[in-house]
Amino acid sequence: MLSDSPVSAWVSESTWTYYGMLAVHAVGMAAVVGGTFMLCLRVLGFGQGMPVADLERLRLVAWGGFFANAISGAILFCSNGPRLVANNMFQIKIASIILGGVALWGLWRAIGPNRLEPVFVFGGQAKSIAIGTLFFWTVAIVTGRYIAYTINFG
Repeated sequence: MLSDSPVSAWVSESTWTYYGMLAVHAVGMAAVVGGTFMLCLRVLGFGQGMPVADLERLRLVAWGGFFANAISGAILFCSNGPRLVANNMFQIKIASIILGGVALWGLWRAIGPNRLEPVFVFGGQAKSIAIGTLFFWTVAIVTGRYIAYTINFG
């Protein structure tokens, strides 16, 4: 069973490891969500005069944050997997991350070649996708924080 694994013991028995992984997870989320929010806000009309192409450099930072979250999240999951799977907030968080990723992919496709134009005003489709993307990633952050208050440790 996963909760009996050496990784689970490593995380569960060491407060440094647990809180270190939480810190990596928080920094990774800041990278993913920070870049995503900047892109969405640009599509919604903020920062006009800046081409969306300038934000493409943040993709590398966002991907780095995503992989940091995937690794730290998997390690944290090992320490409490059965309880997390049964937690509604965890389920909503994972669903929101998946939907947020799909929405972000759709947003980059909707932006298309217009990303090079500094004053381009995006249409309703791109703006709707940007709002959805903001929503899903916000839900992921909020439910992620609520896990600590709703998980059953007993």
